[in-house]
Amino acid sequence: MTRKSERGQATVEFALSVTLFLTLLFALFDIGRLVYLDSALTAAAQEGARILVAHPTMSTSRLRVEMCRKVVGLGPSDIHVHVRWPRRNTVEVEATHRYHSIVPLPFFDGLLLRARVRMHVELGR
Repeated sequence: MTRKSERGQATVEFALSVTLFLTLLFALFDIGRLVYLDSALTAAAQEGARILVAHPTMSTSRLRVEMCRKVVGLGPSDIHVHVRWPRRNTVEVEATHRYHSIVPLPFFDGLLLRARVRMHVELGR
């Protein structure tokens, strides 16, 4: 009788430990994905500012498509772009993305990633 109860106990312990291990593993992947998307969003905003310096009349929707070429895993509908010209020779591009995690942890899901880039435009003399 003790043999069966020991096997049952080992099965329960295994189920609990594997669940905890897999949750931590996927949370680690989630953190890596979050860091990647934050960095890629910054690169996309920088690219958007560079594009606007060369083509200041480009539409926001076209700019969003061009910026998404820099971000693997995100489409134009996943990134929201806001363009401002605070001064005549300065462009500011802000890109935002609502992050949704793989692991349903309350502090990860729904984070707003934001990248803001300001670039000075050299005017011809």
